[in-house]
Amino acid sequence: MLINKTQGTENVYNTVDYTNEGKASAKEEVKTEAPSATLELGTKKEEEVTYKKPTAGKVDRSTINRMIDESNRRMENFKNLIRTLIEKQGGTVEAALSGNFKLKIDEATRLEAQEAISEDGEFGVAKTAGRIVDFAKAISGGDVSKLDTLKKAIKQGFDEAEKILGELPDISKETYKEVMRQLDEWAAGGSELE
Repeated sequence: MLINKTQGTENVYNTVDYTNEGKASAKEEVKTEAPSATLELGTKKEEEVTYKKPTAGKVDRSTINRMIDESNRRMENFKNLIRTLIEKQGGTVEAALSGNFKLKIDEATRLEAQEAISEDGEFGVAKTAGRIVDFAKAISGGDVSKLDTLKKAIKQGFDEAEKILGELPDISKETYKEVMRQLDEWAAGGSELE
């Protein structure tokens, strides 16, 4: 409950008796101003004295959605690159996936792919690891206490990829190590990776 005390003035009319020698005679009303008080009853949000869950644990849905959109865009660009390469050689994606088409890679495409997986490339170790860590932080709401769960989930993802593809290439193994390094740095209070 909230009680507000408001001070101001109020018109008060007093009746005053005038006499020559203290005797009653003519009466006159005199206007005077006197302080007044107003009592207002209302409600006020009480300050909570109990523990509040920190907002750091809130899932960052806008970042997750942005990252999914970016990932979809990158994947679509990659698929278009492969599709174009196959079609230039007179093949189809279906034939290539079934193993009935041998893909020949021209020099320009080879250089483009090499750049994409280079140290500073879009699919290189640093940028790929950074995206994985950013996603992990976003789905955990930045809650470092979820580090073990995040690490297990990431390891499971790499293990599943290995089951599907066979032994992972060195770039994938290096990416995994970099992800774990960045997560450990984040947990130790190191730089906020953006």
